[in-house]
Amino acid sequence: MFTKILVDFDIAHLSDQAAGQVLETAKAAGASVTLLAIRAQLDNVMSKSDEDFIGKVKVQIAPQFEQLKQRADALGVPLALEVTWGDEVEQLLAFIQRGDYDLLVIGKQHTGGLIHAIEGVVWKAAATRAPIPVLIFP
Repeated sequence: MFTKILVDFDIAHLSDQAAGQVLETAKAAGASVTLLAIRAQLDNVMSKSDEDFIGKVKVQIAPQFEQLKQRADALGVPLALEVTWGDEVEQLLAFIQRGDYDLLVIGKQHTGGLIHAIEGVVWKAAATRAPIPVLIFP
């Protein structure tokens, strides 16, 4: 089954219920879960260093991550958090390759808005290009 699950971690697009289901799936499969927070390319420019940027993003998402970490610990599921920046689809694909993941989880609510009309909808591009199975939550 699955041993390493990569989750596109965006609290606006992945509900608490969906995150809970991912953790339950990981528990059943004996898999680890990595949450990947991806920010736009220019977001890191205002930081002193890459480490400073990563630290700021981790502070911003700490409340949501801590809740998931408690749930994962209770289930015995190894949970990690990674932060990067750049094109979301390209970063997802790069992490899949580097981390040898075997399942990608992404929220489907990446729809609407002018930016998505210009750049395209992330979940569609990721699902089409990913070399591994993709689980898409509504």
